[in-house]
Amino acid sequence: MTTTLNAATPIKLEHITSVFSAFKIVENREYCSFNSVGHYDGGMSFLSVLGENANTQPKGRGATLVCSWEGLKSQPLPFDAFDCTQLNLLYDFNGSGKHFSNNDSRYFLPYGSKGLLVKEIRVADNALLLEGWCAIKKGPFHSGVFQTIFRSILLWRARTYLSHLNQVCAAGKVSVAIVRASTSR
Repeated sequence: MTTTLNAATPIKLEHITSVFSAFKIVENREYCSFNSVGHYDGGMSFLSVLGENANTQPKGRGATLVCSWEGLKSQPLPFDAFDCTQLNLLYDFNGSGKHFSNNDSRYFLPYGSKGLLVKEIRVADNALLLEGWCAIKKGPFHSGVFQTIFRSILLWRARTYLSHLNQVCAAGKVSVAIVRASTSR
């Protein structure tokens, strides 16, 4: 049994992902992945206060979702803790500091959890912003040729879109659920 604590103050969390995925998470209010329930990555992982390490392997890069968790949090757990599937419980695998030997320190929310607030989307650079925005918008005017010819206009639109999403996030209106995606696509 995992000992839980109420989060007296919101816990700031950071999730590394691609710009496209960050936009989709905020637009859909859902984080989806295909890992099995109970799997090591059967939910959403966040950087620990120790930051990235050699074992941090996000599926995409270019954006960071800055989030806040106000729900329950576990005591620090060893890397080999099992049955970490309690809904709405933030698991602390050295997320809050170096408590146990663990080469993959992180916080973790399992599938089915709700109430994760996204506060901001940070994007690493303009090229990744433009690429992610064009992927979201799709259509002929967002292809490589048009990106080259109309780069400044498209980049302005991408920045405007990011600014709009960040305003919605800052207002506390983006609550995300962590779900397992259907494999029947």
